[in-house]
Amino acid sequence: MYFIHKFKLTHICVSTLFKNFKGPNTKNSNRAFNSIVSHQDDLIFGTLLGDGSLQTYTKGNTWRYRAIQNDDHYVWHKYGILSEFCGTAPKPQSIFDNRTSKTYKRWYFNTKVNPKFKYYADMFYEFKPLNNKWVKRIPSNFSFLNLIL
Repeated sequence: MYFIHKFKLTHICVSTLFKNFKGPNTKNSNRAFNSIVSHQDDLIFGTLLGDGSLQTYTKGNTWRYRAIQNDDHYVWHKYGILSEFCGTAPKPQSIFDNRTSKTYKRWYFNTKVNPKFKYYADMFYEFKPLNNKWVKRIPSNFSFLNLIL
């Protein structure tokens, strides 16, 4: 399975990529991070490098992880890893695309809002006051050179 290999590769690199990362609330962020086990960290970190996302409704104080995919097996796989943070199982959703006049089906789940995700938000998100939005970005101390085997 490709994505399991990708997550394993990502996990191997996390400690070397971000060993000096200091978020705004480093003590709290690190304490929260330590309670997330390795395979959960692999999934969160790996997907945030791609199409994964976090959401906040508390001005960045607490965050939740959100998974949206067309592939229901992949969503259920993610849910299996993060289920202890979730209140409900993945659900199907139909989205109408006005551009193509077609309806597409996708699967999604959200975790509950949890301070444990702030560690990742501090790393991957930046508040843009001009737009009044949180914007995902590749962390400034990320090095693609560490991904080369």
